[in-house]
Amino acid sequence: MARQRTPERSGLCIRYGLVILSLVLFGQLLSDAAYAAEKIPLVSCADDRVQVSNASRVEADLVCSAAARTIAFFATCKLVVPPAIRVDVVDEPPKVCGVDAFGRFDAERNAIEVMNQAGCAKAAGKNKAYASLPPLEFYKSIVTHEVAHRVFRFNLKGDTLSQAAHEYVAYSAQISLMHVDVRDLFLGPIRRIPPSDLGPFVNVTLLMAPEWFGAKAYDHFSTAENGCHLLRGIADGRVRFPSEDDPISGE
Repeated sequence: MARQRTPERSGLCIRYGLVILSLVLFGQLLSDAAYAAEKIPLVSCADDRVQVSNASRVEADLVCSAAARTIAFFATCKLVVPPAIRVDVVDEPPKVCGVDAFGRFDAERNAIEVMNQAGCAKAAGKNKAYASLPPLEFYKSIVTHEVAHRVFRFNLKGDTLSQAAHEYVAYSAQISLMHVDVRDLFLGPIRRIPPSDLGPFVNVTLLMAPEWFGAKAYDHFSTAENGCHLLRGIADGRVRFPSEDDPISGE
């Protein structure tokens, strides 16, 4: 025989049910967080030339997406894609010249390291140039920058280029492939005069103001007369970047 439900008992049941529902939802959130944070030793992207190590599923998806767009960017310019590109997601900031970085390309080992997404977002929040950018979009842009180094180096004809030349290419790809709204957020606060030549792109300006350097690189690269034509010229050795002894032109 079913018991008649009194108002007090009904209220208790509702409250009890809400507690159970809250616990279930909280458990689902914990499960989702654990799923997102679980590290996968090695993932092959849809383009099986690209592999990602030590990444969560979310990080692997972001890396694969960014790498695919970067490969397409260089392929459009008729540059050759390496047969293997590996991106290692690391839990500590990679070091570049002893300084913490978001990512790093080791040219001797053809190895790419990028900071994990949470660490990258935390570090970006402390950087005036990147703090306003959506964290996931910023993360993909970091992957683009490092994959650009890998693809570009693979296409060099043996000439030794300055670090500024390599960073010109990587920043041009990184900023070109940002969503237009994200690109506007990044470029808007950076005061600069678009350069008319490669004069500003020397190591000293890269060292002193890397975000300013990157913005100027995008300004120069994205003009109608440069773009893919210039990129192929740099790779072929037909385009010369200034040396440290040349006078610096531009802003």
